[in-house]
Amino acid sequence: MSRPRSEWEAPPSCVRADPQPRVPNTAVRPAELSAAVPSGGYLRDMDISVLSSLLVSALGSDRRLVVALDGPGGAGKSTLAKRLSESCNLVSIVHGDDFYAPMEENARRALTPECGYMRYFDWERMSRELLEPLSRGARARYQRYDWGINQLAEWIDRPAEGIILIDGVYSFRPELREFYGYSIFVDTPKSECLARLVKRGENTDEWIRRWRAAEDYYLTNIDTPSAVSVVVSGAPAHQRRSRGDPPGKISA
Repeated sequence: MSRPRSEWEAPPSCVRADPQPRVPNTAVRPAELSAAVPSGGYLRDMDISVLSSLLVSALGSDRRLVVALDGPGGAGKSTLAKRLSESCNLVSIVHGDDFYAPMEENARRALTPECGYMRYFDWERMSRELLEPLSRGARARYQRYDWGINQLAEWIDRPAEGIILIDGVYSFRPELREFYGYSIFVDTPKSECLARLVKRGENTDEWIRRWRAAEDYYLTNIDTPSAVSVVVSGAPAHQRRSRGDPPGKISA
């Protein structure tokens, strides 16, 4: 979820790794990776051993990798991030929700889906405070958004080491792609995402409707699944599509 800054004008049209990190608990040998991931780059389930091995294999000589973990709300991004961090101590997580933009609720309600995509999250602050420093191998320092008080709160330091997962919708938007060394999109049917959001009980129906409208604009107009390194299915087993089908086939 992206956070616009309160002072922005609407568009005209609108965990740190352990000191001695280890590789995945159950590593997949490089020769097996090509067989595990088909040419279309689509994994039909969250195979943590395969994903962990893919990330470790993408590490540079400096042992640092910044990874975008994108997908709609309720897709299963945070579940996947948690499982990856538990599988491999090289993995740490940055929550995209920390970059939500402080804004009066009335102003937020007035945003069109396009403007919501542009302004819900402060992607410019994410770029400036987090991604730009990390991409240079420098320590990042950013302010966390506090959802309870609708304000920026304490500062967080993030060392540029290991595999850093940026977990959040819009994390792989076009303006930020240059900063990532790897990217994952979690593909889950809209109906399943909605059911999960409602089950959480964290937001009103009206808030969910607005949120999903902005996500729909993003996923309809920005072809993120085709741009990422790998697409992972977050769907229940009975809803997973076949390997030969393009991402989005079961998005209804």
